Amino acid sequence: MAGLAAGSFTGSRLVRGEAAPGRFFLACEALLTALALALAPVLLLPFLPGTILNAAIGFLLFLTGFVTGCEFPLAAACYGRGRDLRRTSRPMAGAAGTIYALDLFGGWLGGLLGAFLLFPVLGVYGSCIVVVAVKGATILPLALSLRR
Repeated sequence: MAGLAAGSFTGSRLVRGEAAPGRFFLACEALLTALALALAPVLLLPFLPGTILNAAIGFLLFLTGFVTGCEFPLAAACYGRGRDLRRTSRPMAGAAGTIYALDLFGGWLGGLLGAFLLFPVLGVYGSCIVVVAVKGATILPLALSLRR
């Protein structure tokens, strides 16, 4: 939660000073993909002393929360600008409400899929790989939409 709060604060600062928040959002997506890829091998290191392993996992989870927190205000700014990420076309409150609803739905769906499908069938390592694939699949369409 500390990472989410710090990231949200940072993301809101980026939105205020950035004309094109879509680029920062794309960077966040790429970083989340890299963090999910980094977390998978760390989970397979049982030979590390408990304190070091816990610190490594805690650090990666804080970073993941931070980047995820940054994404929320950036996504709201992008959505608020409509299909043209260079101009504001929707009220920010409506954009934030829509993004929050989608975030809650995604969290609910991810919780169900993770608990009842991914973790039992693929394990934690396999689930990290699925997250990498899904996050990676969002990067190309996002990058293409920013080029227009």
